[in-house]
Amino acid sequence: MNNRFLAKIFIYVLKHPVTQQVQYVGKTNNPRIRQKGHRNLRGTTRCDRWKRELKARGFEPVLEIIEECLPGTNWEERERYWIQYYKNAGCNLMNISSGGCSPPIPNHISENTRKFLRERFLGRPIPPEQRAQISKSLTGKKQSPETVAKRKATINANRIAKGLKPWEFGRDKEGINRYFREYDDRRARTSGRPIVYSPEWTAKRLASFNATVATLTPEQRKQRAAHLNVNPVRYWLGKKRESPSEETREKRRQSMLRTVARKKGIIP
Repeated sequence: MNNRFLAKIFIYVLKHPVTQQVQYVGKTNNPRIRQKGHRNLRGTTRCDRWKRELKARGFEPVLEIIEECLPGTNWEERERYWIQYYKNAGCNLMNISSGGCSPPIPNHISENTRKFLRERFLGRPIPPEQRAQISKSLTGKKQSPETVAKRKATINANRIAKGLKPWEFGRDKEGINRYFREYDDRRARTSGRPIVYSPEWTAKRLASFNATVATLTPEQRKQRAAHLNVNPVRYWLGKKRESPSEETREKRRQSMLRTVARKKGIIP
């Protein structure tokens, strides 16, 4: 026997707090928890929109039990009965199904509507509150293998479109780290704002810098400060290096050529 028949089922309605008009018919095995769930205003159904409108005016729906179904009884049939009963009584119910675990009524969206919504929301900035909410919901959530494969394919497709060599994920960990560094650099250049590092990363770098400074003599610290001509802490956390000279560039190029030649076996 299915577990849903082993507990008492309550058939309830949601009423408008002012007009007492029935707006929704549902079922639950715990009315207190179900009423708490109806306070969730993040949905997109017609009923969710109605609850948000009530909330904006300082109200919330009234949950009223209309029937109790004992364990083993056919509560699905009773829920369908009450939905049809209130529809026949002229109530404009917001149920998306006919009740009793039946599939929801299909909501057909034309292709023109899909195109209109796509063009309307494409490139639309996400508010900071919604960004924080999305970040909180995704933090610690493990992505499925299909999602990971899709993201890898997208990254490589973008690299190929730019004339870059695709990465071998799982083997090129440095390449993955380089991708995110390049992304941060591009974002900083585009926005004109410096990259903001996390407090943990900043504290780690600062502790490493202080440990290095502690080993220096007063003369060495003075020479280092004079060389940097900036505050040492600011230099370490966001230093700006001068462009290398042509001689240094040539030495680096020759060193890289020798390294490549050794790997290919051209020179010992």
